[in-house]
Amino acid sequence: MKFYTAEMVNRWNGDILGTNKDKYDREWDEAQDNYDRHYARLADGFPASVRKFAELVLHNESVVTLPRTLDGENRVVGYVHNDEYTVVTASQRDSVAHVVTYTLEKPPVVVKHDGGGFDPPENVAVWLYDEFDVDDAGLFKHSILFSNGVELVVTFQTMHWYECAIQEEG
Repeated sequence: MKFYTAEMVNRWNGDILGTNKDKYDREWDEAQDNYDRHYARLADGFPASVRKFAELVLHNESVVTLPRTLDGENRVVGYVHNDEYTVVTASQRDSVAHVVTYTLEKPPVVVKHDGGGFDPPENVAVWLYDEFDVDDAGLFKHSILFSNGVELVVTFQTMHWYECAIQEEG
């Protein structure tokens, strides 16, 4: 994450008394403005599905799927070039689920962040922030920061997503 960093989350969520709320609000607005400008420069190069997805706000959606098994280089085990990788989220508030599937350029990587701004690892992870980028080799990247301090970095060829209604049985 280049704009919505783990350090910022630790500062914002670590200020339980709210003594620096105005300062953090300004910092958030600046990060958002900087990311919006960055994304705007790249947007035309992304597939249409990415441009449409970027309009969604998944903040605080529960994560149904999250990688658990990593190799020694923090790559998600079992995925290689051209495999499909899926992330599923669910919003109880809006009764919708989002299913995001990537065709991979390389295995997803996990970066683990610690600090008082993140939930304990045993808690259900929620989607905090995400950023799209293009790496030095011209490959598409999607970085997602979750409430448990996990940052998932997916380098992909294509991305497809669906929004589905959640209905309870009975």
